[in-house]
Order: sequence, then C-alpha cells, then structure tokens
Amino acid sequence: MVEENNESRANSVSSFESQMQEDSSARVEKKTSESQEKKGKSTLKGLIYGFGAATCYGLLLCAVKELYMISSVTVFEILYLRSLIAMILVSFILYGLKVSPFNIKRHVALCLSIRCVTGFLGFATEFFAVKFTELSKIVIILYNPFLTSLMSFLIIGERVNRQDLLAFFLGVVGIALLTDPFSNMKGVNDLIGLGLAVLSAIIFNLGFIALRKVKS
Repeated sequence: MVEENNESRANSVSSFESQMQEDSSARVEKKTSESQEKKGKSTLKGLIYGFGAATCYGLLLCAVKELYMISSVTVFEILYLRSLIAMILVSFILYGLKVSPFNIKRHVALCLSIRCVTGFLGFATEFFAVKFTELSKIVIILYNPFLTSLMSFLIIGERVNRQDLLAFFLGVVGIALLTDPFSNMKGVNDLIGLGLAVLSAIIFNLGFIALRKVKS
C-alpha cells in the first residue's frame, strides 16, 4: 500500500514537472514570437520613415537647384532659411508634445551635439555640391546604403543580413540604370561636385550613427 502511494506521488510530481516544462516552453515561444513580430513592425516603420525622409531630401535638392538657376542666392542664405524654417516647425512639434528642448540627459548630449554639427556641415557641403554637378550624381552617392552599412559596422558594430545587402545592391543598380548619372562627366566641376557629395555623405552618416547611438 505504501509503495503504491509513493509511486502515485512520484507520478504526480513527474506529471507536475512535465506540465511546468510545457508551460515554460509555451511562454518562451510566445515571447519569441512577440519579439519577432515587434521587430518586424519596427523594421517596417523604419523603412516607411526612411522613404519619407529620402523623398523630402530629394525635393529639397530640387528646390536648391532651382534657386541657383533663377537667383543669385548663396549657400549660406539657403542654410539660414532652411534652419529657420526647421526651427519653427520643430518648436511647434515640441510644444504640441510638451517636450522641453533644454531637458537633455547628460549621457546623450554629446551624440546630439555631434548630430547638430554634422547636420550643418553635411547640408553645407551638399548644397555646394549641387552648384557643381547634377542632382542624379549626387543622389547616387548621398543615398548609397553600402556606405551607411560600412560606417555603422565600423563605428557601432551594427550588422546587416544578406537579404538587406541584396536589396541595397539591387536598389543602387536600379537607380544607376535609370538615371545613368556618370555618362556625361563635365570635367573639373563634376569632380569637385562628386568629391563634395562623398564628403557630405560621410558627414551625414556620422550624424545618423550618433542618433542611432542615442536610441540604443
């Protein structure tokens, strides 16, 4: 009788442990699934924001090129107007969100300062590049994802998978085939413009990496 009770208790304990293991496995699988779903939504949101940013930058370059063609405006006048408009818009957004622009945590102040400086220098060199060469050539360099991926990997160790690299490659090749930007080089001016575009891309990427560092 005692042996039967002991065996029954052992079976009960074993059954309880099995149930606990199954529940634990189910919770782990659920958390993993939720984490993957959240990561997928975050990636999609990032792609949408990136597309919107690229569109706005493209329109900005077109506007700058048009200003050079119809007026004698200087690069620094354009930078002033852009900064003034951006400051007004950001002020309204921060006021609506009830966020103080002076309430900055000390450990992110350096990264935000780097972003501000690189933003100014990046736009300055970009606008100078627009004066010397065509927009299609500048866009190919500025929005080259391989440079961004390389710098992100070297500075903060961010990695990309093969699917991302393939998508980057196809995107760049597709744009190059559609625009054929380097078929009509115009001598020294084009070389200066391309050099400034490369410098602008490097500066901008440093700023983007600084923002990525703040988020992490």
